[in-house]
Amino acid sequence: MVKKICPHCKNLLEQLKACGCQDWFCQRCGVLVSRKQALPVSAEHSEQELNSPATMATMAVRQ
Repeated sequence: MVKKICPHCKNLLEQLKACGCQDWFCQRCGVLVSRKQALPVSAEHSEQELNSPATMATMAVRQ
């Protein structure tokens, strides 16, 4: 399964597929993210790191 992260909050995105379209949804931001805007998860990022409380706190400070 392909994993992508939100360009705004760096949280993992949920993949939405319908009628041949592929979009991504960020549960944290509550926005749809196009496949062109969604960022690929790099090898050094694990799912646990991306969703950890420390990472989320860091992202909240950046906003």
